[in-house]
Amino acid sequence: MMFILDLRLALATCVVAPLVGYLLVSLGHVIRRLGTVAQRRMGGLSGILQEQLLGFSTIKGYQTEIFEGERFSTVNRGYRRTVIGAVVWSAVLVASVFVVAATGFVAAVWYGTQQVATGRLSAGGLLAFCLYAGQTIEPLRRLAETQGLLQRSLAAADRLFELLDLPLPPASSCEPRPVLESPDRSAIVGVHPPDRGRVRLDRVHFRYRADLPLLKGVDLEVQPGERLAVVAASGGGKTTLTSLLLRFRDPLAGRILLDGVDLQDYSLAKLRRLICVVEQKPFLFSGPLLDNLRYGSWETESEAIQRAAGLCGLESLVESLPMGLDTPLREQGADLSGGQRQRVALARAILRDPAILVLDEATSALDSEAEAEIFSALDSWLAQRTVIVMAHRLSTIRRVSRIVVIAGGVVADDGPLDHLLRPGSVFNRLFGEQLEVVGNATP
Repeated sequence: MMFILDLRLALATCVVAPLVGYLLVSLGHVIRRLGTVAQRRMGGLSGILQEQLLGFSTIKGYQTEIFEGERFSTVNRGYRRTVIGAVVWSAVLVASVFVVAATGFVAAVWYGTQQVATGRLSAGGLLAFCLYAGQTIEPLRRLAETQGLLQRSLAAADRLFELLDLPLPPASSCEPRPVLESPDRSAIVGVHPPDRGRVRLDRVHFRYRADLPLLKGVDLEVQPGERLAVVAASGGGKTTLTSLLLRFRDPLAGRILLDGVDLQDYSLAKLRRLICVVEQKPFLFSGPLLDNLRYGSWETESEAIQRAAGLCGLESLVESLPMGLDTPLREQGADLSGGQRQRVALARAILRDPAILVLDEATSALDSEAEAEIFSALDSWLAQRTVIVMAHRLSTIRRVSRIVVIAGGVVADDGPLDHLLRPGSVFNRLFGEQLEVVGNATP
């Protein structure tokens, strides 16, 4: 209609069209580039948050809340700056297009008044033209808004297709590069006083549901330097005892003493420095293998790291990685086997140098031979600490001098393996099948 009313006025209005197009394209590139960066940072932020939620027990146990909080905040600040930048440039695009379109409208009105003054255009024709021209400004503004949104969406699509197009990892790694020297397997990272590490459970009660008590008055004492195994049926309270020791939960009745002091009188920082737990499914963070080994013990020297890795049999793993200890691991250590993850967690616990080490099915992913090799290598180190083993496997239980059986929420039996093997014992009922297999395999 503008062209029908007056060709010259319409052409004068369209003079701003190339400038509008230039703004849409050039600022659109800026917005898309910022959107791509924002998507990458949002991915990193989501990955960190997922790790922190899944690995909260590791974070709490190794007292790295401040470190993880700062790590999240650093990435979040970068993400926030990038998102604000993309929004600002989107606003600049909308404002610029609006100003340019309005300038073209004003220029057309000024030219139209000149035409009316010379009699080449009627006042009514100019009014009609201005009404039509005014209706083009709002669609141009919306077009600028759509361009900003489109470029941010395309940045998200680029990120998605980038992930979908990632090649599958090769079947074999790169050339192995040895990193660790053969360690002295008798080396001890630290030595604790002989009177440190006494644990006593005094009539401890606990339940998750009011109608279903789990622990009904557990009495147990572990001497400093003692190796103790705690066995129970599935759901019998082994992992709950671990949570109580770290004060992830507190007993509903009774108390737990460490070196004669109630756990509730310790600061959480000191308590979790004295007690370290290695879980059945240890959590590894994305990042270099080195950072996973020294997690929570950041100032550890390289020699101690090498010793700990050697004690846990990690030499072959490190030698097979293309960048050695600096090789980044995938999320949750997905590129390692279950046994390798458990070895890394054991080495991490060694560097933590606790007075009390709790192994909650910590070697379940290793075969009996590998397990025996690790315990043999760690014998001198373990001798200086109180060791509590939560286990289902007979080969693991046989390595300790004392076994405690929990059944019905109380300590049902306590003593060495020979004592627990008596006919009709609770231990026999729990491990009957494994005992039969061992008996049949014995020549």
